[in-house]
Amino acid sequence: MPTQKIILFGAALILIAAVVIGVGFLSPEKDTPVDYALTSIQDGTFTGVLPPLDREIQVSENTREEVRAALRSKVAEDQAILTQRPYDGNVWMDLALRYHSGGDYAGAQEIWEFIVAVSPENLTALGNLGRLHHFELKNFEIAEQYFKKALEINPARADVYYELFDLYRYSYKKDTTAAIDIMKAGTLAFPDDYGFPAGIGVYYRDRGQSGLARTYFEKALAVARARDDLAGVETLTHELESLQ
Repeated sequence: MPTQKIILFGAALILIAAVVIGVGFLSPEKDTPVDYALTSIQDGTFTGVLPPLDREIQVSENTREEVRAALRSKVAEDQAILTQRPYDGNVWMDLALRYHSGGDYAGAQEIWEFIVAVSPENLTALGNLGRLHHFELKNFEIAEQYFKKALEINPARADVYYELFDLYRYSYKKDTTAAIDIMKAGTLAFPDDYGFPAGIGVYYRDRGQSGLARTYFEKALAVARARDDLAGVETLTHELESLQ
């Protein structure tokens, strides 16, 4: 399948090694400017409760000790910064990713839910909560709610259509047309993205419906050719040649 699927969501749930060891120490000076400020916390109008800043990360037992140590160190750094700059949204995001990468899903969930409470249109937090509930917590209905909320806020996010497709294809509402419906909606919303018709082709291919698979692979191939996407053309041509 072409490499059209793009997982965005800002600081997404990828490149964990860089998250663990590649983020340098930030001096927790109270007046340091931040790239993403949670304004209601900065101006004191937020009336909710902040996630605890003395939480010890619960690292998975399968994690190597050197990674455990790095995670604990980075968590401590983030917590020190947030103690003086509790409005620094990027550091909250970093801290949530530390928790997630160590297998502390409850810690990550608490922070992402807090960010959504403070900033309801934060697509990064909404998307990460959707993925967390899909892949780790297996709360598929809740995952769907978060993804749909993200699309409601910004329908121009192709990645959220793909997330819903994966949810429906592998985990939830598998006996319905939900997976096909969301991809057809994506095809209409993003006519230049051949990943959508290709995804439908894969869906039908895996169900042994070669005729329908061929129809959608051919549609995807036409888009890839129109875009001069040689990698896409090669992949889709191979898919067509492989059909029974």
